[in-house]
Amino acid sequence: MKSRLFLVSLVLIVLFQSARSQSKKELESSLAKMMVSKDSIQKQYTSLSATYDSINKAYLVYDKMAKSIKEKIIHADFKPENASKIIDSLYLDRDSVAKKIKAGIAALRDSVKIVNRISDSLRNEITNLAFVVNKYVGKGTLPPTAKELTGAWAMNLRWYELASDSLQSGIILKPAPADYSPVTKIIFIDFEFAQLNFSSGDSIKCFYKINSFAADKPFTIDFTRENKVNILLHVNPIDGELYASYRKGKGYFYGFLRKM
Repeated sequence: MKSRLFLVSLVLIVLFQSARSQSKKELESSLAKMMVSKDSIQKQYTSLSATYDSINKAYLVYDKMAKSIKEKIIHADFKPENASKIIDSLYLDRDSVAKKIKAGIAALRDSVKIVNRISDSLRNEITNLAFVVNKYVGKGTLPPTAKELTGAWAMNLRWYELASDSLQSGIILKPAPADYSPVTKIIFIDFEFAQLNFSSGDSIKCFYKINSFAADKPFTIDFTRENKVNILLHVNPIDGELYASYRKGKGYFYGFLRKM
């Protein structure tokens, strides 16, 4: 009887230990699965957090842009779904404004051309008036000898061109080209050097040579300086006045010299 009880007890102990051992393995397996699941969830959470941050940054940018468009361009609340229509409307407004601006620029250019023509006309008229005033107010000087040329001489000149129209002939008085700067003053420093002053404000020192000077007949003066000046001045004493001219391009500067 005792031996049977002992065997039963032994069997129960073995079964209990076996069940206990199996439960522990199942718990450890479940725990391991839970850890893996936790790591996966953590990774997903980290990924979703990064995506959220990115979306939120983009949202803030677009929200700022939408507010700027509303406050500075549209000046009214608008629904996002109507954005394409609003943009089309803005394009039309822009094109309309651009056309108006282009038309305004074209009108301004035409106005500038007209003003330039008027300015050229007035400049030419002033030059002609100054020429006439200087011609008839004051007194000319005729040097009896080449030595008497030494000193300063004012030049009063007007521009003439060869007539290109078949209905005209000879030379005609016209406004001087804008890039032509006539000589306004000659200073004969000595018997070799002279200084030329131009209407532009420039002054150049150069060599000069008088060819066949005569007190009562035409003569010429060469003004030269390499790459700077090359002027052949024609001088003609007439009626107590010393007239002078020189060629420039397709025309001539013509006027008179007055001792200063």
